[in-house]
Amino acid sequence: MRSARVIAGAAAFGLVVTGCQGGGEDAGGEGAAAKRPSSPAAEVALPDDPKALADVLGRRIGASRSAKVSVSTETTTNQGKARTEISGVVAGTGTSRPSARITLVQTGGPDAGTSETIVLGDAVYVRQEGEEYEPGKRWLRITRADLQRSNLGPSRAAFEEAYKEAQAGIREATADKGLAALRHGTLKKPPYKERLGGEEVRRYDGTSATAKLAGQTGDAQFRTLADAGVANIPWSVWVDRQGLPRQLSMSLAAGPTVIVTTARYSDWGKPAAVTAPDPAQVATLNV
Repeated sequence: MRSARVIAGAAAFGLVVTGCQGGGEDAGGEGAAAKRPSSPAAEVALPDDPKALADVLGRRIGASRSAKVSVSTETTTNQGKARTEISGVVAGTGTSRPSARITLVQTGGPDAGTSETIVLGDAVYVRQEGEEYEPGKRWLRITRADLQRSNLGPSRAAFEEAYKEAQAGIREATADKGLAALRHGTLKKPPYKERLGGEEVRRYDGTSATAKLAGQTGDAQFRTLADAGVANIPWSVWVDRQGLPRQLSMSLAAGPTVIVTTARYSDWGKPAAVTAPDPAQVATLNV
């Protein structure tokens, strides 16, 4: 179910970059910043219907241009527990090519360790704690063109997986993956007000049928979950008065495996920049 962890994380980050729908400025390149950052202070009327809510969130996220995100994912199987902590910043949420810098820390399980990923346009930079790709070079730059022209041999599959997972978490998620569960879901009960981090928010609790999501969105990753036996995706989202998400919780269950993901969002509209690592520390796939 490692793919399910990836999909859950992508959905959480995807909620931030969903505002990229419809194009906009190009935020790619070797350095990308949130242009014309704004702090959307105007309050909005929050609808009860989850589909209408998804539309409001998409508009407000796109207008904000940037955010900080932290995502916690706990996976429980009959072999024990593993926990993943993802934190980062997303810039260019109102553009066609958002960028992000993500740090991932996993404890427990076969993939334990710390890694860092930077997505800038078509380029993905990856760093694994304690590793060097070349002497003195802790970062590896991967682009689609590199994968197509390099003679990588047996290593190609590993590099392609790293590239695809990074792009899935940031760019493919702009295809509405983060909000699809809301848009095609149903509420368990009427939304209600509560306090989160000292702030008044409105909480929505619902569920989405995974096979229905796959059929209505045509998303291959939702189909992967459905085929793996994940029948439903329960979710909760906490929305502030400005129509911006402050927290999102999703859970996936299939057989003995349960995956719970909680994402927290902050600093909407504050200046943010994502830049490439020092070129002196970057190895490439060119051979």
